[in-house]
Amino acid sequence: MPSKKLLPLGKLRILDADDLIVMDLLLQKVSCAKIAKTLGLTPAAISHRRRRYSELFGEDFYELRKDLNTNQSFKHLSLKGETICSKMRALLEILIEIEESI
Repeated sequence: MPSKKLLPLGKLRILDADDLIVMDLLLQKVSCAKIAKTLGLTPAAISHRRRRYSELFGEDFYELRKDLNTNQSFKHLSLKGETICSKMRALLEILIEIEESI
């Protein structure tokens, strides 16, 4: 019987395999448009997922940065966001190994 500590997971239950891929691509600084194309989703669907990550992990998941060339501000993963996405990448790698073994 699994440990009770592993059962609840709470908020993380809303994440699926596509979320792990999105987080991995965000960590690689891939644009929302390219992420959407990779997963066969719309850019709006990726934006929705990004908003959901802020709600799930906190507003400090992203930080606002300014592009010095265009003077436009954009959201970029914060250190907290990068840490979470790195852990999700490790989980994704484990899931890929499992899938390849079956």
